Amino acid sequence: MASLERTAYPQFLSYYSPGDLRQFFTLQDEEIDWLKSAGRSAGSRLGLAVLLKVFQHLRFFPGLEKIPSEVITHIRHAMGFGDTIRIEYSVERTFFRHKAMVLAYLKGRQETTPFHLEMPHGGGVAAACIGACCSL
Repeated sequence: MASLERTAYPQFLSYYSPGDLRQFFTLQDEEIDWLKSAGRSAGSRLGLAVLLKVFQHLRFFPGLEKIPSEVITHIRHAMGFGDTIRIEYSVERTFFRHKAMVLAYLKGRQETTPFHLEMPHGGGVAAACIGACCSL
């Protein structure tokens, strides 16, 4: 039987080495620039950064409680934040808006990313969410 990490359904690895963290979760300069302009507070920018890198890795958004702490810590330190900065989603609407912002950002970079954002069976809802987010 194949390990969970090797199935058709992407999952977090049971352990991420420092090399794995650098490979999968290190922010590019362009992404950091976008995050600085998109998030209002440090906690908000951290949440947005984690959603971005996790989506790029898994191709879906897991619940925040499922994201390994070492992934969040790696992204937190890569952004230059101390350990006191935590992901802030006091309002659930912000969490959904951040997901839409990540999708819109990646769709705009589609020509430079190694994957395409397809929205089968419900793309209308996702497109409406992205459209609403971008028109704010």
